[in-house]
Amino acid sequence: RNVTDLRQVARDLQTPVFVISSLNRSSYSEGVTVDSFKESGAIEYGSDVLLGLQPEGMREHMEKTKDTRTKREADKFIRDTKASDVRSCEIVVLKNRAGRTPYEGIPLKFRARASRFTEK
Repeated sequence: RNVTDLRQVARDLQTPVFVISSLNRSSYSEGVTVDSFKESGAIEYGSDVLLGLQPEGMREHMEKTKDTRTKREADKFIRDTKASDVRSCEIVVLKNRAGRTPYEGIPLKFRARASRFTEK
């Protein structure tokens, strides 16, 4: 219901509405997808553009994950990324109703001590 109401606000006011959503726990050690969002059916259906934030290179690490050993390596990659004060991240375009969704992410640096994102 909330997503539907937000769509109506955007339509009535003719303005973009940004919604921030948490991810489900199973997505913490995997690449972000449209299924990663909690209550993703409404979010996926109701959004014009859907963006996800993940460590840079996550997609490449997850493509290699086929067995338990590589899964452990991917988990280590996540732990190492979280332990760093300056983290390489990327915004992934998961859905774009008005255009294409590029395969490459948009690179960012996250500075943990300042809780700040900057251009890479």
